[in-house]
Amino acid sequence: MNHKAILPTLWKNALVRNDWADLEKNFPEEAANAKVWQIESGLSVIGYRNEILFINYEGRMTECLEFTCAENNPFFEKVLHRIECGVTTATDAEVIRRYVAEIRQLNCHH
Repeated sequence: MNHKAILPTLWKNALVRNDWADLEKNFPEEAANAKVWQIESGLSVIGYRNEILFINYEGRMTECLEFTCAENNPFFEKVLHRIECGVTTATDAEVIRRYVAEIRQLNCHH
């Protein structure tokens, strides 16, 4: 099941591309806030709508985007761990193919 979340634009590269370097270097407090959101929400960002929204986010006007998120799947996390360890199976490959296909389909609608 997919969810929508309105989050600061500043977090985009970290959440969408898992590229935390710039956010951690230039805005360490925002990087911490983004990581806390990930942990507390239990969601993974899989896409976003490229339309800037200015909203009151945690007490201040903030440039935000609407992100599409998916619930973290423990089975998928195990597949990723097996890939990192170099011990994948044909079933693991199929799980990854389906996941990528879902992301592509979601991003084509935006």
